Amino acid sequence: SEGASITEIVRQCRAAITWTYKNARDFGGDPDRIFVGGSSAGGHLTGMMVAGGWHDDFGIPEDTIKGAAPLSGLHDLEPVRLSCVNEWAKLDEDEARQNSPVHHLPDNGCPLIVTYGASETNEFKRQSALLADAWTEKGWTADLFEHPDRNHFDIVFDLGDPDSLLGKKMFAMIEGA
Repeated sequence: SEGASITEIVRQCRAAITWTYKNARDFGGDPDRIFVGGSSAGGHLTGMMVAGGWHDDFGIPEDTIKGAAPLSGLHDLEPVRLSCVNEWAKLDEDEARQNSPVHHLPDNGCPLIVTYGASETNEFKRQSALLADAWTEKGWTADLFEHPDRNHFDIVFDLGDPDSLLGKKMFAMIEGA
């Protein structure tokens, strides 16, 4: 909703995952095959959906999400807090840490596809590597790659193209789960 804090937006997304898990069968879905993905702010929110420490509060298993694709996301919000972006994000130190996926790794991470466009800024590249490296240090699967010929704004379109590099990786992750 307009004017909602990042903490509230994360809560809303977690509530949506919970609703999907609890109601999927009513719509012909499988609650044991939930995958998430998003780009930019959605990449950050994807990271927060696979983060640990929230599932018990929502009454769902920690392994509800079977795979995820955070695209061009920010996974440590401290640099955001210290930038001019914080004029509208209004993060304090605690909220920045609370909403940084790299500080809330789960007990058992699902497979990730972490990517960014080749023409993106170094910070988006660094933040993507930060999450992928934290994930793989725990022994979990994280496919980190720079997507050629893509930028921050058009990379998301490849999610809708099963013949694109990203589309092929997504289908392989889903089929392998």
